[in-house]
Amino acid sequence: MSSVPARPSQPLPRLFLTPVNSHLHEFLREIHRLVEFEPAILDQIATDLDAHGRHKKLLRAADRQFFAAQTPNLARLAVPARALPPRPLELAVGRPRLAPYAVYLFLMLRGRDGGCKDQAARLLLEESMTLHCWLENLGLTLPAASTLSDNLNAVTNATHDFIHKAQLRSILAERLDDFTRLYLDITATAANTAWPTDSGLITKLVERICRTGSQLARFGLPHFKPCGLAELQQELRGRHREIGFTAGKPKRQGKLQKLYFQLLRRGERACKRFTRELAVGTQALSAATHLPPSERQLAAAVLALIEADVQAIGQVANACQRRGFAA
Repeated sequence: MSSVPARPSQPLPRLFLTPVNSHLHEFLREIHRLVEFEPAILDQIATDLDAHGRHKKLLRAADRQFFAAQTPNLARLAVPARALPPRPLELAVGRPRLAPYAVYLFLMLRGRDGGCKDQAARLLLEESMTLHCWLENLGLTLPAASTLSDNLNAVTNATHDFIHKAQLRSILAERLDDFTRLYLDITATAANTAWPTDSGLITKLVERICRTGSQLARFGLPHFKPCGLAELQQELRGRHREIGFTAGKPKRQGKLQKLYFQLLRRGERACKRFTRELAVGTQALSAATHLPPSERQLAAAVLALIEADVQAIGQVANACQRRGFAA
């Protein structure tokens, strides 16, 4: 009779724990060499984190002022108003902040493996012995996903551009390339490439609009009416699936035009409905006096995201019509 191993998850009696010789370890060494070559990267990230912290502190102060204004003065109590002298907004000592080096480390890892809230990327971060050893040597621990997301999103595009230029300067300094010549590979690889189809983009954008519009009630705003939205998404997914199934079949172009015509017509009707729903939400946000400044800003950002997605559907539809229905 076969025996079952006893407690295979118990700790191993190892005196020294060394990192695994893997591609991830080599990647960490390369990005560490980059920040050694250009330490100003950490200064750029620290500046972005300070600006992000001041912005959040400004919102907290605005929220406190908003809630204080909701409490009226006692009757027959005359309290003279005093003008408070303006003070510069400075960051005080609070909870320990994420170090700029840690933000840089996970920023580069996000570019390699995906977002910190992605399940596959998060599993890699949590289970990687190489990353565990790297953080232990730095006296750091793996931050929570929400903390990582908030700090990584605080890094500006200017800092991203600075890091890219630092990589180019490092390549020049190591003489790996002089960038005097540019080689183009013109080999036909259409059969081995993959790209997002117009039908897939429209379907995913509609799904995101429906998902985001159904969560506006958390701000006290009218959410998108659910009537017909589930059927709309199911119909678009079906058209997208049929478009994918037409590959390699006879009379493919005619079938594609028919399916795309149906999908684009349905998407156009959906955009008109989303525009009406968005106008109602925008008007409700303008009249909402119960929202503190922080939530008002977040609600405005959500509505702006929905508006951008609606415009993106129109752009994809126009490009699809020019490409698929050109005479």
